[in-house]
Amino acid sequence: MEGGHLSFFIGLGIALGLLAGVLALVVELSGNQIEQTPALKAFKFWYLAGWGVCAAADWLQGPYNYVLCEDYGYERDVIAQIFLAGFVVSGVASAFVGHLADRFG
Repeated sequence: MEGGHLSFFIGLGIALGLLAGVLALVVELSGNQIEQTPALKAFKFWYLAGWGVCAAADWLQGPYNYVLCEDYGYERDVIAQIFLAGFVVSGVASAFVGHLADRFG
C-alpha cells in the first residue's frame, strides 16, 4: 500500500475514533443511560466474550481468502478492491441492520 493511502486510512481511523469518543461523552453527559444491573453487566460481558471469539475466527480466515482469490488469478489491486468493498458494505449495513433487528426482532 502506498504511503498516501496508508496515511489516509490512519487519519480516517483516528477521526472515527474521536467521533466515537465524542458520541460516548455526549451519551454520558445526557443522563439517558440504562441502569447497569448485575444481570445486565453479566449479559454484556458474556455477549461480548462470545462476539470476540466469533470475530477472531472471522479475522483468522482473512489471509486464506486472500490466497484463494490469488489462486483464482485475481490481481492484487482487484483483491484489495474486493476486500475494501466488503468492509465498506459491512460497515454501512451494520448501522441499519442493528436498528432493524432491535425494532423488528
